Order: sequence, then structure tokens, then C-alpha cells
Amino acid sequence: MIHYMSERQMPGRLIARMPAVIVAGVVLAGLALGLAGCSADQKIVLNENGSGQGHLDIRLDPVFVAYLSDVGMGFGAHTDAPLFDAEAVRGAFAERPGVTLNSIEVPRRDQLILDISFESVEHVLAMEGQSLARFLRFERTKGFRRIAAEIDRRAIEHFTELSGIDPVVVESLMPPVPGMSRREYQDHLAWALEEYTHDRSLDAVFRDAMVVTDLFPSGKVVQLDGGVRQGDGVRFNTSLVEAVTTPRPLRYSVVFVP
Repeated sequence: MIHYMSERQMPGRLIARMPAVIVAGVVLAGLALGLAGCSADQKIVLNENGSGQGHLDIRLDPVFVAYLSDVGMGFGAHTDAPLFDAEAVRGAFAERPGVTLNSIEVPRRDQLILDISFESVEHVLAMEGQSLARFLRFERTKGFRRIAAEIDRRAIEHFTELSGIDPVVVESLMPPVPGMSRREYQDHLAWALEEYTHDRSLDAVFRDAMVVTDLFPSGKVVQLDGGVRQGDGVRFNTSLVEAVTTPRPLRYSVVFVP
């Protein structure tokens, strides 16, 4: 059963530690608020010393916007109340050493765009402790660099915990029982969203709930798993519905030589 969110639990008010999640190259935590209604494009430039830049564009599906608006009105929020809190994001970045928010835009109520830079992905990951190493790793040797991720329900729950998202909200949007198939999960969410679809099919909503990551490493890519070469970089496509229902972690990695 999906629990309704209070005004305090709306997306923009849940971003407490977003910098670590974004620098990790995983925006699944921010999207876990609406696994059935969000998509994101992110572009990450990774230098050989672990520094880099990131561009993140998060969009909420119209169906999910209508759902959130309806829920918010139930708690006294205006029908067009903001869904992203830019000041909260700025405050979160200000508290994180080694990570800089270069710009933030909320061009529409359903969209958030961030540009960031970071001094060392290793330092950012180290600040979050060893628990993050189960899901995301950056390795450096004299001859190569490797970044790897394993994404499944546990990973998403961990990233949402790092982000400061209310665990009750996260749990309410996760499959309620282990081993639930993709179709069963979509059926589970459908009852809460179907009245907001209008002319848009829920199958399209679920299909578009996708994170597209373009990674541009500073060097020659010599090994790639879970992605495809795209111009000067590599691309990873992550279905959010698949990520929380997969029986085995979705594995992504790239090895490059500086």
C-alpha cells in the first residue's frame, strides 16, 4: 500500500545529503520518491585523479506531478506548490567539503537541473563510510582507473538513506514483498496512479522511469560492462522499475587508461 506524503515529505524537502549521491553518479536516491514517475539524464566527466564535473537533469512525469499535487493539497499545499526546493539543495551542498554546486535551475515545476564539480570521488565515497563500497567503487592503480556500481533494491534503499529521505516514504514506494516481478510491482502501484493518467498509459510511465548516465572518462576505455560506447564516452541506461525488482544486481563498470 502506498502511504500519502505529508507536505514535509514532498521531494524538495527530502534533500538532506544530495551531494554524495550525485557525485557517486547515482541519482536513484532522488528518484526513489517516484520510481514510477521520474526520469533523469546525467553527464559525468571523470578525470584521472578522481576529480570531475557532473550535470543532472531530473524530470517528473505529468502523471506523478498530478499525484503529488493531489497529495499536497490534502495537506493544505497550493495546487501548484513547488516540488523542488532549490534553497534546500544549495544548503546541502554548502555543508559538503570538496563538492561545489556551480548552478541550479528549476525551469519548470517538474524539472530540476544541477551542475556540480567535485575534487575527488574517492574522498566523497570515503566520507560515506565502508557501507557504500558494497554498491559503488572507484579503483586507481598506476596503469588504470575503474569505476563500478551494483544496483538493486538494497542499493536504492542505501542511497535513499544517504540522501536523508524518510524511510517510511521509501518503503511505501518499494515492492511490498521480496521476489515481486516487474509486472506485479507495476500493478501494485497502478491503483494509486491510474486516476491521474488521462490520455497517458501507465506502461509508458513505467517505461520512461529511466536514468541515463553518460560518463566521459579522461583516457582510453579498455573495458565496459553494462553499457555502450557513445561518442567520446560510455552510456548506461537504468530502468528504475527493473532496478527494484531484479533478482540479481544490475552491474555497471568501466575501466580506462589515463
